Amino acid sequence: MIENAPDLKFSGPDEIAVAAVTVEGPRTVEVEPESKFVTCWRSPDPGWDGTYTYSGFALLRPGILRYVKPEGFSSIVEAYEKAMMDGLFVRAETGSDFLWTDAGTVESYLGINRDGGENAYADIPQIKAAFGEDAEVSLIGARGSDRVFFRSEGKVAVVYDDSRRGENAKYAAHARWLRAKGVGVPEVLADMTEIKTLVLEDAGVERTDLESRVKAVEALAKFNSLDFSEIEDTLEPPMDGAMWRWERDLFAEHCLKSRFSMELADDVRAELEKAAAILEREPMALVHRDFQSTNVLWKGGEPKFIDFQGMRRGPAVYDL
Repeated sequence: MIENAPDLKFSGPDEIAVAAVTVEGPRTVEVEPESKFVTCWRSPDPGWDGTYTYSGFALLRPGILRYVKPEGFSSIVEAYEKAMMDGLFVRAETGSDFLWTDAGTVESYLGINRDGGENAYADIPQIKAAFGEDAEVSLIGARGSDRVFFRSEGKVAVVYDDSRRGENAKYAAHARWLRAKGVGVPEVLADMTEIKTLVLEDAGVERTDLESRVKAVEALAKFNSLDFSEIEDTLEPPMDGAMWRWERDLFAEHCLKSRFSMELADDVRAELEKAAAILEREPMALVHRDFQSTNVLWKGGEPKFIDFQGMRRGPAVYDL
């Protein structure tokens, strides 16, 4: 969100853009103090003197389009960087009354739009439909797979998007089937597909003590042993060689490379390929696909599984 943005004007023909920056936020943009030209968009020393946060608000010359990818996703910052390599400049401007707030998360967006109310979440149409008028609502948080969770008086509302993750729309049917088979999962109280909202019983809290872990694994064994033939057509695609390769590449790219600047060693890759071949020979079972401590909640001393919408056929050992 931006308020009182500075008046942006070009001051020279070699400026490809004039960008509004602020001293609020992560401050990853380095600016030369006299010329006000941006010298670096990804500072190795964020937060130091001379660094600012790009607000996303800018005055652009049409020539910036030469540096934008002709198709697919394109970052404006990458376009700025390419233009700067061609000898063009991006000038940074700020102002004393310029206000910028990061509204990139559900919680921050709601926070800046609550107009002083202490129960802002209750005004969201999906939440009002889930909990009724004047309910006291708290935000549990956003989780993966395009879902946001809210809590009110023993109930949990899940607002989801299934345009990219189709399995989100399968949660209610899977939950009812698992519950009928005696697996501990939250009861579905309402399935409002027209507004992509679920209302579930509050499944409790996390527990990580050894006794609880043993009990959770025992419950998992029951889950893995279910005869799923009657719902097989509704499951996600089964685990196979393509999926093992995808997971291996995901690990290499987003863990090793992105977080640790490491490459997946050839001998490690070969070992993982051997493990995949062993998994291919395992009997197929019903696999949760995301079995971890945060997806096992406890209520009345019994485990309740959540986040099972991606369940599929695969080797049971995968869940362990």
